Amino acid sequence: RFGAGSYGWPMALLGGAAAVTLLYLALRGSRTDVLIALVPVLVLLLAMLRRFHVQQESARATLLAAAEARAAQLARPDAPPTPAPKP
Repeated sequence: RFGAGSYGWPMALLGGAAAVTLLYLALRGSRTDVLIALVPVLVLLLAMLRRFHVQQESARATLLAAAEARAAQLARPDAPPTPAPKP
């Protein structure tokens, strides 16, 4: 439910594969230019993973708040019914 339609984990796998490939090339030939190219790839990969994590936590918090509000409203017998939030 929380990962549907997002590219977080597949992109993380592709980014990790690219980083491992660059690291392999750097260590195979001990070239510093490949290591220098590896740094931005790793920074972008970590930033993307952080953003994905924050987005997922925000979605979970929103759904939890909606469910709690709905439960609180259903607990009051005098409150008029409202439609359930869409997933």
